[in-house]
Amino acid sequence: TSSALCQSGNEKPTWKEYVYPENGFAITLPSDPHPHKSSQMLDGTAYSVSLSNGAEFSLHTMHAASNCAQVALDKQAEIYSKRKADSAGAQSNGFRTISFMHIEREGCKGIEFVQQVPNGHMDYERWICAPDRLYVFVSTWNPGQNQPQELDRIVKSWRLLPPNK
Repeated sequence: TSSALCQSGNEKPTWKEYVYPENGFAITLPSDPHPHKSSQMLDGTAYSVSLSNGAEFSLHTMHAASNCAQVALDKQAEIYSKRKADSAGAQSNGFRTISFMHIEREGCKGIEFVQQVPNGHMDYERWICAPDRLYVFVSTWNPGQNQPQELDRIVKSWRLLPPNK
């Protein structure tokens, strides 16, 4: 009937675990991420989905050298430490650090931060260095809105797969 068609637009997303052995991880998402070439990482793959209130989420991954934690994480930590030290307000380059912390997940070192970017949008990033891969979680949302409610569930669902023998 026509009432069934009208209700279909209000359906809740169907959460599902997606497993990617070629990139060493599994993650639960509200819709199919349609893996594609990463615009952020040379030779990387991105997995992207839309979230509530127009927010977006992507997980970018690529092969990384064994010194990933020293190179990628230390460089990012240095950038955000400098931004925080520059001022509690907006820095001259338009970035404003909201939070920054070192993390460990699945035995891997990482960093997590929230910042306001020059266009005013909010940007969440989590960088994790696994033994041979770099994973970068990214979510953006409009200023004045709360962090997307789905983000925490997605980030907590991510897990490394056992290495292929």
